[in-house]
This record gives sequence, C-alpha cells and structure tokens, in this order.
Amino acid sequence: MARLTKQIGPYSTETVFTAAIAAQLANKEYVKIGSAYDKKKKANRDLIMDYLKNPEVLTEQNRQQGSEVQQYFQGLTFKMLKGKMLGGFEQAALDYSSLSEVTNLHEISVIASLPEVYEESVKRDARNRRLEYASGGFVGNPKDRVSLDIEVIRSNFSNTWQIYFISALTTEDQPVFFSYREAMNPGVKCRISGTIKSHRENATQLNRVKIVD
Repeated sequence: MARLTKQIGPYSTETVFTAAIAAQLANKEYVKIGSAYDKKKKANRDLIMDYLKNPEVLTEQNRQQGSEVQQYFQGLTFKMLKGKMLGGFEQAALDYSSLSEVTNLHEISVIASLPEVYEESVKRDARNRRLEYASGGFVGNPKDRVSLDIEVIRSNFSNTWQIYFISALTTEDQPVFFSYREAMNPGVKCRISGTIKSHRENATQLNRVKIVD
C-alpha cells in the first residue's frame, strides 16, 4: 500500500484523465499492475505516469474524451441525491474525479481503470434505458405457456439463491425477466419457452424457462 500512496505531482485531475484515455487507447484495454499482461504490455498506470512527464504527446481528442469520462463519474453525485448507495469503487471514482489535483499513486491507479469502466457503464446504462422505455407491454396472461424470441439485456448473479436473474426484451419490445441456472451475456439473442408467472410493473415474469434455440 505504501507504494500506491506515494506522493506525486501534483497534476491537474483533468490532465490525469486525459492521460488515462491515452493509456487506454495505447493498450486497447485496462492493464492492471501485476497482471498477466505485464510482460507484454505496460500497465495503464505506468503509461499515465509516462504521459504526465511528457504531456506534449497528449492530444485534444484525448482531452475531450477524458473530460467526458471525468464528468460521467462526477455525475454519480446525482445517484446519491436520489437516495442510491454507492459501492466502495463508485465512491472512490466520484471522489477522485472531483479532485482539482491528483497527488498520489493510489488516485492514479483508480483513474487509470475508469476509461474502461466508463465504456462498460455507458453500455449498461443504454441497456437499462431500453428496459425502462420498452413500449411493448405485457406478454400473455398468467399460467400461459409461451415461446418467445428475446435479446438478453441484463444478467445478474444472486449469491443468495446461486442463480442468475435475466432481464430481456422480446422482438415486440416486451420486457421479461426470469431466473436461469447459467449466465446469459447481454446482447445474446435466442428463443425461449416458459410459463408466465405474473405481470410486475412494466415486465412479465416467466417461470420454468428453457432455451429452445
């Protein structure tokens, strides 16, 4: 931990986010310190430190993209205002994106991971909006046995029940959800059969779901 909290800089937070974008583009992924990639690629955090020492290599496009990422995580404040709890990583992302200056390696390490987290978060947010604004209504009636063509939107594992909870949209833009023994990745399209258990808010709950094709 001493190595991570080593004092550096200070560097403007905007410049660090700019460098984080450049590092993500260079590696095409987030490479963590001590990961298996270390022998093939330089960790994003170390690339950021290189760029901070040579800021002339950073581009205006890097700066614009870095600003988008920084503003996204600053926006987590609104999540808190709505009464939602932030996890430890989300809180750190909010705290560090709101700094005026970055002064230690731990802050650099967290910010280094944020461009990739941002990419995944934007995709997740878009998927969640699709569920929220789905206009197809309910499927059938309770106890009906149905076959549906779906696109998986969300797949969450429950440690309590040791099962996956799947949210999906039918080809008619009807939101459905069900439990399943295996993960189903977002974006997967398949045909399922199941029994309608109930209608909940804007979604149809299915039971005894099987993948047909």
